[in-house]
Amino acid sequence: MPLPKLTWKMLPKVQLFPFSQSAQNPPIYLDGIFNLFNSNVYADGSPRVTGSGLAWTFYRTSSVDSGSSRGVTAAIWGYPPTMSVISQSVIFAGSASIPNPTPLVGSGQTYAANTVYVAIQKYANPLQYRSWISASVLNSGSSGLNTVSSSGYQTALSPSAGPNAYLQAWECQEAIVVAFSPTSSAISTTANTSLIFAGAIVDPEISSNPNNIFAETDGRLYGVIGNGTNAGFERFPIDGVQRLSINGDLGSAIHISLPGANNSGLFSQTTTKIHARTTSVLEYSRCDGDVLVYPIYFTGTGRFREIYAYSSKKIHGTVISDGIRDIGYTIGSTYLCAQDCYFLRAI
Repeated sequence: MPLPKLTWKMLPKVQLFPFSQSAQNPPIYLDGIFNLFNSNVYADGSPRVTGSGLAWTFYRTSSVDSGSSRGVTAAIWGYPPTMSVISQSVIFAGSASIPNPTPLVGSGQTYAANTVYVAIQKYANPLQYRSWISASVLNSGSSGLNTVSSSGYQTALSPSAGPNAYLQAWECQEAIVVAFSPTSSAISTTANTSLIFAGAIVDPEISSNPNNIFAETDGRLYGVIGNGTNAGFERFPIDGVQRLSINGDLGSAIHISLPGANNSGLFSQTTTKIHARTTSVLEYSRCDGDVLVYPIYFTGTGRFREIYAYSSKKIHGTVISDGIRDIGYTIGSTYLCAQDCYFLRAI
């Protein structure tokens, strides 16, 4: 049975610190994400009410919480407006030093200080926080199951990425996208934007899932896509060379974590293939066909849910509109020049 189509909305773009300022410790970015997902408006000026429509609810905790005294933010987590039996929560965390014990991280990674990490936890009760360094950050949720399934942390933003003061985010009924962009005035036009995808991001269509990575009982696959490492870059660019070419050539998406269905284990790969199909299976964002987009498939896993490869090069963060309403949004490798990009469907 096909999953319902998701619709995306863009939150306002924010600048976390001045261009001249150097890269920041994780709390700056964590507070930025938290504040962004507590906005009362969307980028188009329409109202946003936390917990309704598409609007996720986010919480945060600090190293010290006692009365009016509050330490730096250690972790934030959020959940969608409509919760299924899977009770997903997306978690961002990080610290200026390495904690003991060190948190569980994805395959091929080692926990590092001054790095922002992202994870997803299923069967989670977002109102019962335990510890961000625990294998289960949150207690078991309303599903009635006593087991907790976590993706482990994936790299969201590394200090080696330099000052990424621009922060953007998009949300839909069951998933979110967060983007960090460089702000140096001297940055090259090939600069990469760090992208994070999290939530019920994959539809395990039978035809595209020969490896039997089965869906959850609600028909979805939950997970996170972080930035990993490649030739010194801890990003998720889609410039047609390092990760994704929308002309049908295979690229590789790194650091994808999909906790196994029914809590059967952790599916984490560093070389899972990702590709856009040929023009024979292209889709349109509207029935009159004014925007052509291509569905994206993870080899042997499933289809990206309402996240497409866009057939026209665009600057990261472009709003595609018909003059009355948003049709969709582009996210890509740079906001300085037109590049290959993803398309988030808004209608």
